[in-house]
Amino acid sequence: TKAIASAKTNAEVNATEWGIQKVGAPNAWEQGIDGGGIVIASLDTGVKWDHPALKEHYLGYDSAHPDAVNHEMNWFDAVFGKTTPY
Repeated sequence: TKAIASAKTNAEVNATEWGIQKVGAPNAWEQGIDGGGIVIASLDTGVKWDHPALKEHYLGYDSAHPDAVNHEMNWFDAVFGKTTPY
């Protein structure tokens, strides 16, 4: 019936991806662990800190003071030793 097909579609849409299941994330979520406050690092030659998708989350950026970006301890260049992202 249409109701069964609709329920199956909703279940499929709401299903957790296999990789999320594999690492046990649903168990962590049940314990109230949701990743809030976690710092993620990136080791990449192509990260643009002020990209619109990243800027608000960059540790050195404060939206209250957008012109006072602080890269100290938020940026490390192990290759050329530059103190600001480039």
